[in-house]
Amino acid sequence: MFKSHHWRRVSIKAIFFVIAVLLLITGFGCSSDETDQTDDTADQLYSIADLAELAGQSIAYIEAEDPSFPDYYWFGSGFVVSADGLIITNYHVMEGAIDVIIEVNGQIYDNVTVLAANEAWDLAVLKIDASGLQPLSLAASIEQSRLGEEVMAMGNPEGFKRTVSDGIISTLYRRLDGFDFDHIQTTAPISKGSSGGPLFNMRGEVIGVNTLTYMTGQNLNFAVPIDLVHDLLDNLGQARSLAEVFGSGST
Repeated sequence: MFKSHHWRRVSIKAIFFVIAVLLLITGFGCSSDETDQTDDTADQLYSIADLAELAGQSIAYIEAEDPSFPDYYWFGSGFVVSADGLIITNYHVMEGAIDVIIEVNGQIYDNVTVLAANEAWDLAVLKIDASGLQPLSLAASIEQSRLGEEVMAMGNPEGFKRTVSDGIISTLYRRLDGFDFDHIQTTAPISKGSSGGPLFNMRGEVIGVNTLTYMTGQNLNFAVPIDLVHDLLDNLGQARSLAEVFGSGST
């Protein structure tokens, strides 16, 4: 009886030893779960509230005085894409401007130059004398976006600064009359003054620049795709004055 009892104890210890070795080899069965968790973190989705809070400090309010009509101002939106003061906006927001002020995160900047502008794409890259700004994350392309995907717009509609609206992607590639590229069509409401503001996916990436809306329809809003923004940023030129680039345009 004694020998048999001793053998059972030895066998149990051996079994526990084997189990322990197997657990070490397989990483306690958690390796795949940890990998999945890492992938989930990489594809983190923000709530509207969290994304608005994160992006708010990077939204630019742009105000320009009409040189033909003193004391008459127009306004628009933009957003920060570099810590040292690169601002993306629409070309039509700047058209006719010879002097503007830009507000970012409560700070006013009046020394504004132009590094790139493309009227056909309705895009412009401005530069302000700043440092330590919080740039927004830009999606590599809209090719990763999906029809029906939730989006969020930010800007200054009717001068109401840092206004947030949400919707979905109605169409990824909408060719509009007068343009030689496809816009992103969304249901995220925008109004006069929203032009130049960012359109986000829920991963916190800018996928487009809010540009225009159809006043005769409902929720027919359009953004220039981020692919064209990348093209413009990859071809920056020497700094030019606002008057040189936009001064002869119409408001």
